[in-house]
Amino acid sequence: MIALLTAFLALGPAGPVTVIVLAAAGRYFWRSARAGRARIAEAEGMAEAMRTMAAELDAGADPASAAEAAAVDSPPEVAKAVRAVAGAVRFGDDTDLADDAAGQLARSWRLAHRHGLPMAGVLSAVRRDLDASLRFARQAQATMAGPRMSAVVLAALPVLGILLGEALGARPLHLLASTGLGQLMLLFGAVLLAAGVAWTARLTRVAS
Repeated sequence: MIALLTAFLALGPAGPVTVIVLAAAGRYFWRSARAGRARIAEAEGMAEAMRTMAAELDAGADPASAAEAAAVDSPPEVAKAVRAVAGAVRFGDDTDLADDAAGQLARSWRLAHRHGLPMAGVLSAVRRDLDASLRFARQAQATMAGPRMSAVVLAALPVLGILLGEALGARPLHLLASTGLGQLMLLFGAVLLAAGVAWTARLTRVAS
């Protein structure tokens, strides 16, 4: 509320709208980047859980005990998924699963259970496939870091341009805050800037 009031006093009626639009775009951009990192972290945890389960099965543990041992040392979300998969498979729940690491674990478990395959071998094969996918995801995430930083820099340029204009005495803030044309330019510029940031976030998310 204080930020909106400050924007109104500094930039006129269009100020609060501009702040809301840009804040929403920034939030979308940040959450998009964070979601990509979270997916990689979850897949890494699931790969480690599969490694633990395979080792426990090789040591003679039953599947339920192997799943519990893997869940104990896993991050909370991964532990929850491992226990859920173990329960679903144990009770014959054939609900369609998402195409993620937990889904891969459930499908491998069911495949081994239904066809009498050695579960440790199936889990190891799935883990190797997941490790390969993780390597690609990490490379893509690293590659997209440059475009994301470029988007941040480009988004900051209009603000820097306004500050530079004020420093040179051109008074762009007076134009934007005190004239009808300036208010329209402020709103139009904020929408274009927000659209560019959101589109960049979408492109980099799809690419990674």
